[in-house]
Amino acid sequence: MNISHTQLDDCRSNPRSWVQAKAGPAPRFSYGYNQALLHAIHTYHRSNGDVKGARQYLQDSIDRNFKDEVRSEEIQDWLDSYIQWCEQSGVIVADTKFRIKLNLGVLLQLRGEIHRLDMPPGGGYRAILLGNYSNSWRNQLRMPLLQHAVANRYGRPLQTIEIGVQHLDGTNLLTKRYSQSEVARAESDFTNLSSTVERYARNIPGLIP
Repeated sequence: MNISHTQLDDCRSNPRSWVQAKAGPAPRFSYGYNQALLHAIHTYHRSNGDVKGARQYLQDSIDRNFKDEVRSEEIQDWLDSYIQWCEQSGVIVADTKFRIKLNLGVLLQLRGEIHRLDMPPGGGYRAILLGNYSNSWRNQLRMPLLQHAVANRYGRPLQTIEIGVQHLDGTNLLTKRYSQSEVARAESDFTNLSSTVERYARNIPGLIP
């Protein structure tokens, strides 16, 4: 049973409710302003820094989908600010908008998307989630698990990977490298959560194959 890393904390706080939602109809995807900006950022990186192309992509998305002029101008400003950060920082981007998976041999399998993978000057890799984040992001269960998932995906030692967050306008880049014991503890917590989810899921016919 797949679980998005963005849902993990909600599931942990109320596994019964998460299982019930999983059994219901799939939620409809809402394409919002931040999603349009993320796609424009992805376009910028995938085109090797084509600023004009990224701006045009965002403008086309705005024209097709949105009516709020103030919010539209805001994400355009954010894109320019993000690009300015990239150019000034000299960040080397190894990958962008890539999928991860982590299978620990239990019912739940962690899935999801990471927005950017950097190669910092000091070596190793830095996996970044773009968007709003809480001050307690370092304590979220998903973060050390994502470090493990990224290490697996690229075949790198666990301690060469950092996990981080950054605002969509390129400000407030923060990172953390979790120790092996912290990752192991997160895996244990994830395994226990999976057992709880499985107990609830078995009461719903057809949810577990």
